[in-house]
Amino acid sequence: SKQKKFSSVEMTVNLHEPQLTAVSNNLQRFGIDPSILFNKKTRVCCQLHLKRVLSSSNSGRLKSVCRINGKHISLKTLRQIASPLFTRVDVGVASSALGRPASRLTILDMGVPDSLKRTCSQLRDRYKEARKHTERIMHDLESRILPSSLKRNSIHVVFDEEQMKLLEHWVDELDSFESRISMFQHAMLAQYNELLSSESNSKDGTASSSIVKTLQKLQETAWGGLQRSDSSSYDDSMFAIFIDFREKIRAVEAQLVSAHSAYESLASLSASNSALVALENTRKLLYSIARDENDRLFHRLEKTHELLNDAETSLSDCARSIDGNSNSLMSTLEKIAFTGVSTEELDTIIADWNSLSRKHGISVGKFCR
Repeated sequence: SKQKKFSSVEMTVNLHEPQLTAVSNNLQRFGIDPSILFNKKTRVCCQLHLKRVLSSSNSGRLKSVCRINGKHISLKTLRQIASPLFTRVDVGVASSALGRPASRLTILDMGVPDSLKRTCSQLRDRYKEARKHTERIMHDLESRILPSSLKRNSIHVVFDEEQMKLLEHWVDELDSFESRISMFQHAMLAQYNELLSSESNSKDGTASSSIVKTLQKLQETAWGGLQRSDSSSYDDSMFAIFIDFREKIRAVEAQLVSAHSAYESLASLSASNSALVALENTRKLLYSIARDENDRLFHRLEKTHELLNDAETSLSDCARSIDGNSNSLMSTLEKIAFTGVSTEELDTIIADWNSLSRKHGISVGKFCR
């Protein structure tokens, strides 16, 4: 008879928690006593000896024999118990993952205790808070500025009488300008109070939303760059808000001019190229066509005049939507553009702001801190 050929694979695994508990539970699930993990001869605990023998019989059939710590089990049971303990690694994928910093950190974190991860997370949060606090301190230090004519390299500076007078004049000038800005800010918000209220009560967005957003920023901003809310964050955008508001108003004024031109091209009787004049000219030309009430031409002309009447009604409705009542396009734009706030006064404030900034050598972004 032919000699049997066989091959075997075996492996011994030292188990620790949490794998030890998981393997013990799996053994019990398949009806195997977990005590087999304890070797009575060597008195070694928590060892898992896996073995599989493949042999071929005289008939050529392949036979598989599987054992765990000497106990005969099925191949399915061997797979179920051993698969959670081992991971098949795709070399290409693993190499690509190791090339990414985030993946490397994730792999390293898998071997770090959860308590250490929690500690690191707490330290990271404390660092972020400390960094924010440092930025606030640096911001405060940068805001403690003097005119270029009074700057000194030393922290302990003693000013003479003339410099003190210059400093007092600078402070008075800044306080006066601050009061002027605050009064103008309150006047702007008072004039646009109705628009802000209607926008906040409106459920759908309107064409004035960009203006309203700018005004809402102005409501939240005060001289000094601090927001009016209890937030500790800084907002030095008052000058930028004034610039933005001026540009928005100019844009609305341009839109108003376009709307007026649209109305003139549509419904003006004095403009020779308006749609309404063209319709009237068409009607006059049709009236010049001779017709008899009994012929087919008369009925065709009457139908055309009816269509012209419908077109005139549509033109009138369209014209009224542009300029016809309090809800028309031009009325809405006029409410935004003409509320009593003078754009000339705003231009003057911006010009004076820039002038004071150049005079004292301070950028406009730091001027109101």
